[in-house]
Amino acid sequence: MTGGARIVQTADAAALAEARFSRGYSGAFDITPDWMPILDESPLGGFWIAAGMSGHGFKLSSAVGEMVAALVTGARPPVSPRPFRLDRFDSAAPAGATFVSSYLRPTEEPIESGPGEETTR
Repeated sequence: MTGGARIVQTADAAALAEARFSRGYSGAFDITPDWMPILDESPLGGFWIAAGMSGHGFKLSSAVGEMVAALVTGARPPVSPRPFRLDRFDSAAPAGATFVSSYLRPTEEPIESGPGEETTR
């Protein structure tokens, strides 16, 4: 580090000691109870939901876009839409359920099929 850079850093640190808060912002933390997003058609036919991702939505945007596009057009989705359905909240979650247990099911459990889904594993 050069002497000039050290002087600037010292001056900046001294200025920060005198700094005062002038404004800020906040936002909603939109997350579902099971920490999985909702990617599904709403009860109002033709109105699609892609929500509940909180800060992860930006990172997941291309995958979410691909999934929702397939659901809207009736094409085969890239992954099963079952874990992302809105109706998964229709019944109470078992005690101790986590976001992982919400979509992992025993292999002997029958698989419900939806648009573009297969009924076998």
